[in-house]
Amino acid sequence: MVRTLFRYLLDEREWRTHGAFLAAFAPVAHQLGLTGIEPASTTFEAWYYGKRRPQRDARRVLVEMLGYSIDQLWAEVPEEAHGVLVVGASATVEAEVLLGRGDDRLSAEAARAVREFSDSGSVHWAFGDLAGAQCNHALTHLYAGELEGAAAAIRPVLDLPVNQRNNGIVVSAARVRRALSKGTLGDAAVARELREEIAQYGSGRLALPRG
Repeated sequence: MVRTLFRYLLDEREWRTHGAFLAAFAPVAHQLGLTGIEPASTTFEAWYYGKRRPQRDARRVLVEMLGYSIDQLWAEVPEEAHGVLVVGASATVEAEVLLGRGDDRLSAEAARAVREFSDSGSVHWAFGDLAGAQCNHALTHLYAGELEGAAAAIRPVLDLPVNQRNNGIVVSAARVRRALSKGTLGDAAVARELREEIAQYGSGRLALPRG
């Protein structure tokens, strides 16, 4: 079944039920001066599972609500997006890298997300969230053609002790490995070395709890 960016964003925001979605949709529709366009549960389900696109005014609400065009929202995202899912600033970066984007603005946003997750004294801190943000930071560099920046961004993840390399982190690192195989950067010695290191990253790992 197709997993769209729309579905991914709803899952991340915990809007996957009809009621939760309407609670977010209705205020935006009201702000745009649109009434009577809330989707029925069957329509919402068709949107969520990628079986149907919204029409007319509903499109305006979703674009305003989620910050992406309809074509972007209904673009398929890879199943490997089931790595470490993150929140706040890094959620925006996560969505962008799933679409293969990378530029100076996005790299700066990704760096900010890493800083937000770096406070180990916070009651909400988790090494898995930090690692996910660091992998996304590496991906923004790769999509911008900056191999050295990507290598520096993912290094803390690769240096994690084995007992912290949970499944979500291994999957997120694997996304970086796949990106390292694409384009002309893939032929560089640094890219080859990183791919080899990431390929061995989960070796000998026990069944670990998520960070």
